[in-house]
Amino acid sequence: MAEHDATIERDAERDATTERDVEREAVAGRAASPKGGGEAVALVARGLEVKREGRVVLSNVDVSVRRGELLAVLGPNGAGKSTLLRALAGLLPSTGELVLDGRALRTLTDVERARSIAFVPQRSGLVSPFAAAEVVAQGRYARGGASPRSEEVRAALARVGASAFAERAFTTLSVGEQQRVLLARALATDAKVLVLDEPTAPLDVGQALATFALLRSLAAEGRALVAAVHGLDDARRFADRVLVLENGRMRAEGVPHEVVADPLLRPLYGVSLREDAAPRFDRVGDDASERAGDDARDESSLRRTDREGSA
Repeated sequence: MAEHDATIERDAERDATTERDVEREAVAGRAASPKGGGEAVALVARGLEVKREGRVVLSNVDVSVRRGELLAVLGPNGAGKSTLLRALAGLLPSTGELVLDGRALRTLTDVERARSIAFVPQRSGLVSPFAAAEVVAQGRYARGGASPRSEEVRAALARVGASAFAERAFTTLSVGEQQRVLLARALATDAKVLVLDEPTAPLDVGQALATFALLRSLAAEGRALVAAVHGLDDARRFADRVLVLENGRMRAEGVPHEVVADPLLRPLYGVSLREDAAPRFDRVGDDASERAGDDARDESSLRRTDREGSA
């Protein structure tokens, strides 16, 4: 009987460990390919260069974005983050190679590109008093159009928590509310690649965490996401990989806990990383945002243990 009980306990412990591992990998977006298989790499840039008025503002950038991952783009102000994102989305003239789902981005028609890749800017230049739902419906143009009251539009608004102001004029919304509508418009396109320029910058703490949880769930569904991120802690907690720019050039690229570390932070930002346990915030009852930071926290804990053991 005792042997039987011990076997049950071992099996339960093994199952629990497996469940935690599977959950952690799903949240971290480490799967090489989306559900249903297929080519893992969604977007590739090689030797990407952008010039403005004859001046090189982005030079020799090589980057790839896989389905199922969130790539965070970091860098000080003026590093070229917005320029890189707009170039990746095909919204700026550039040289070098850009490949989207195995095809040269420059060979796609505007409709083909709009169906495949969606861009979310920091701010909207929209000045016409369209209702928020009408703005989201713009994301369906490349799919043949849709009514602002269509299921696709309602679903996109609901997913970003913007249903309550669907009928309000976009220009009357706060900057944070507008940002959520712009994200809903991108979701309405059904594009498998999303490029976002600091999507949480105008949001309050709760909405920012909700947005990162949403980005993680989109990655888990097999989408490829590239986002300029302002907060170093956000990059460590939510991103799968980090690309760092400085003066329009790549400074570093890799997994967050290796890239967002003192050797880079001190010269680039003039800050140092403290590895001690610091307070953090999670949305109440939001398991997704709580779990999304587990890897970074566990990694820090392991490094502290190693240091203490060698002391």
